[in-house]
Order: sequence, then structure tokens, then C-alpha cells
Amino acid sequence: MIITSETASIAKFIIENAVEGTVPYYEEMRENFAVPSVFFPSPVVSSSEHTVSSYSFIYSWSVVVFATNDDLAYENAIRIAKAIRDNAMLIPVVDSDGQPTDDYIRITKCEINANDSCAKSIDIGWRSTEFYSDVREVKPTADDVMCSISRKENT
Repeated sequence: MIITSETASIAKFIIENAVEGTVPYYEEMRENFAVPSVFFPSPVVSSSEHTVSSYSFIYSWSVVVFATNDDLAYENAIRIAKAIRDNAMLIPVVDSDGQPTDDYIRITKCEINANDSCAKSIDIGWRSTEFYSDVREVKPTADDVMCSISRKENT
């Protein structure tokens, strides 16, 4: 998985709020993986227009929590989901050294779903806004012109 500042920040938050001793996996799961553990596959990403000068990436990440039985997997998953909710669905963004910055990721979705035996998935969603690299001059719209006319008439 390619780690971005957002996925690293969310993964760090999850591991810090999971039961003690939870092992993170970012690549393929080993045959005899440790439990409790959390597997972080690559998120699903789509995009959409946001403004005339930006677009959004919409992320959906199904993080899998493993334990020795279904109840323990659910307990760890609900603990993580509760931590996200208790933090007002805000995840602190960390820098490359893992230190918190002044920025946050607004989580838009946090759902627990059944997975395989002894596993639960936490489906996490968020949106990230990016600016176009080649922003061309934006021509005024009819609304812009009408606002300009209205201001001149009122003066």
C-alpha cells in the first residue's frame, strides 16, 4: 500500500486506540499473522469536481480487525469506532515524523461490518480536496455579473 499523510494519520489513530498489542499490517497478510491485528489494504478512491479551481478525492477504506474469536474482533472494532466518534470524527494529521500538525481529517463514514470468522471490518470514509495544477483564468458567470450590477445600482 502506498502511504499518504492521510492514510498514515488514520492508521496511527487506529493503532493508538486499538486494544494493547494490536499489530498493524500494511502489505499482504502473512500465513501465521499475529492477533490481535489490523490489516490496512489500499483504500478505494474516486474523484469529483469540487469548485472551479479544485477537485475532491473520495476515499473508502475497509480496515480489517482480526482477533482470536468474533467477539474479540468486534470488541476491538467497536473500541476503534468509538474513539473516532468520541473525537468528533476528526483525525489529527501527522507529519512524516508521526507528530501531529494543526490539520485534521474529517471522517464522513465509520461503520463496522462482519467479515470472515474472527474478523470485523471498519469502513472509513473521508474526502480530500486538491487544487488543479494548471488553474486557468476563470471567466465570470452570469451570477457574478448580476452581483456586480446589483452593487453598482445600490451605490
